[in-house]
Amino acid sequence: MITASDRTVLAESISVFASLKEVEEVYHYAEGTAPGADYAVNSKLLQELKDRR
Repeated sequence: MITASDRTVLAESISVFASLKEVEEVYHYAEGTAPGADYAVNSKLLQELKDRR
């Protein structure tokens, strides 16, 4: 479960792992979860997962 961050705790970065039915939905999920926030997606891993299907 992902919830709002605690703004009193400062962190350089966090890692979030989500399980989605469609690999391509990760971009919509990330933008919907944290609109306007910086995030990075491991596109190489996503392509490997997509190729397995």
